[in-house]
Amino acid sequence: MVVDGWPLRRAAKRFDVSVTTAARWSRRYRELGEAGLEDRRSQPRGCPHPPGGAPSGACWDCA
Repeated sequence: MVVDGWPLRRAAKRFDVSVTTAARWSRRYRELGEAGLEDRRSQPRGCPHPPGGAPSGACWDCA
């Protein structure tokens, strides 16, 4: 899409993504080349509560 000069709307429609996502991919490709298109994690890198710990709080005491 960047190399061939596609308009963002056309690329977004072709890949069934939003124009915002197509713009993000285009920017990453221009800045980082093919490495910018690597799959990225979408899950959080950390967890605010200890894994495996039981939830605590008043709502659990009522059950």
